[in-house]
Amino acid sequence: GRTVFEANLTVWHSVDGEVDSRRLPSVPWTVTRAACSAGSSFSVAEQICVACAADQYVIDPDQTACQPCPKGCVCDGARAVPRTVGSVWEPSADGVLILQSCPLGHKLINTAGVENQECFKCPASTFIQDPNNA
Repeated sequence: GRTVFEANLTVWHSVDGEVDSRRLPSVPWTVTRAACSAGSSFSVAEQICVACAADQYVIDPDQTACQPCPKGCVCDGARAVPRTVGSVWEPSADGVLILQSCPLGHKLINTAGVENQECFKCPASTFIQDPNNA
């Protein structure tokens, strides 16, 4: 079996008996879990840091889960780097990157799930009125 502790645990240490004819008071100290490193995410179920796969990213290793890499990014297990220069991505509250806008000459695609978000380059000799209107 494995002992699971709360995230911040206060431990009380006391000495049985007397030291130099004195009874020492109990002493508290707080034990905290070490932060997860880049490229890993804290698993609440397993109570350990779990490595993200190479085709995933994680925004905050201690607060959010590993996420699948969107089409519009290149991921390395730790971070997501936009494929299109000038595209704007922002994290949601649950740790998922959301494509906000694309540069001129590209169409924002984000209607088929977060994994399919990307800036689609317009074919030659075409233009788009509003690149950010999915």
